[in-house]
Amino acid sequence: MSRFQKFVLWLSNLYVALFARQQPAQPGIVGTQAPLQSAPAAPSAPVAPAPAPAVAPATTAAPAPIPVPETPLDQLCNFIKGFEGWIPPGGKDYAGKKYPLGSPSYQCNNPGNLVFAGQAFATPFVIQTPNGPHTFAKFDTYEHGFEALKRQIQTVANGSNQLYKHEAMKRFGLASCAMLNLIQFFTIYSPSSDGNNPGEYGADAAIACGVPSSTTMQHFLV
Repeated sequence: MSRFQKFVLWLSNLYVALFARQQPAQPGIVGTQAPLQSAPAAPSAPVAPAPAPAVAPATTAAPAPIPVPETPLDQLCNFIKGFEGWIPPGGKDYAGKKYPLGSPSYQCNNPGNLVFAGQAFATPFVIQTPNGPHTFAKFDTYEHGFEALKRQIQTVANGSNQLYKHEAMKRFGLASCAMLNLIQFFTIYSPSSDGNNPGEYGADAAIACGVPSSTTMQHFLV
């Protein structure tokens, strides 16, 4: 090979070398290393749905109790209870007298101030009154005392009370105590001989029960 040919070959190699240096590197390729690939992401665990908020079961409000109207018998018995002076401890009567232990009616569980006559659940209890000693019934509970009062009114209203039947005939010529009007009834129940005013008692009872004072006792049978 001549010098000239060697020079041309050297010049060609130099040109190739210089040309290769000027070529831009391909993106993502560094040297001879293969491009890095990220590892595939691990599958995520399924996310459980959030629990629904607890909802209290619907409740139906209990219906309000329907008030039971007072029967004529209850009206009369409750009036008698007040008129006879049922006063709790520390209370006062209409005249202003105070009862630290409650009135005799209260202490005896006897809202009707019934005289002792062998009633069930009762024992005799002597009380000094302005007209002398009286033996009243002392009941073991208020409930028994109130029931005794109701039974006495009922026996008059149905005509089966022998004492009132006798007095109805003797005083007013009535064949049945059920025919006693309120004023007549209280002349027997609360006689004036004991310092009472049966006319006022009967008139006030009629007002309290919303009936005329001429109303007969059979009206209070229920």
